[in-house]
Amino acid sequence: MPEKKELVMLDDGTTVLRVINEYPKRIIEDVLKDIAKSAPVHFDRAFEVNGCFGGIMKFNSETFFYLKLKTVKISSYYELDETKSLVAPKFLPKTEENDKKYPTMPAVWAVPQSMSLMFAARIYPVDGIRYMTKPSESCFLIAYDSSKRAYRLPLPNLYENLSMCMGDFNGVDNSQLGSFLKAYGQFDISPWNADLLGGKEDSAKQLFLFKMTDSDVECIPYTGDWTQLCNKCATNISTSLSQAV
Repeated sequence: MPEKKELVMLDDGTTVLRVINEYPKRIIEDVLKDIAKSAPVHFDRAFEVNGCFGGIMKFNSETFFYLKLKTVKISSYYELDETKSLVAPKFLPKTEENDKKYPTMPAVWAVPQSMSLMFAARIYPVDGIRYMTKPSESCFLIAYDSSKRAYRLPLPNLYENLSMCMGDFNGVDNSQLGSFLKAYGQFDISPWNADLLGGKEDSAKQLFLFKMTDSDVECIPYTGDWTQLCNKCATNISTSLSQAV
């Protein structure tokens, strides 16, 4: 780079040599663009869905939309306890035999007060005009404790890296928010089966417990230490998204 030298007289009468490196404006703009690409960007409370606030986060040149959940719809088989008044999900493959043996219902589970639960989706550009959320390795369900440590809930259809298996769906939309809402819609209606449960049946029965009423099924809020029923799981994505907790 071109270098310019000049003598400068200070207020006390002394003289110093000043060396100036002149960088072309183009190079400075390129550096600023690189910084903008790599710098994290976070917009919290950017939108609202069913009373839950969502936001947008960009890191490592990838864009994520997230929603802070208050409830989760758990559509699955359910099993009555001995008193016939309490039910817990029975995560099984859908078969004709299971259909006859166990009732199915979309019970709504309330997130414990000490837990921050986030549904997040990675949004991809498609063709410069449209965006999409891919069915595989793009959607995540992450539980955080008060110290922003991430956990995997004792649920099926959830990989160890906290990404979700939600089946095939069309996540393409003309807007990033529209693509995210399609992914969340799939999450909200998808049934839960036995895939990837990994021996967490007992933990699931404790955390996701409901009581039968005359006309409905009500969630029994879990008041214990829910982290003891979950696996701690730290990934680059969960660590970055923890800024939104």
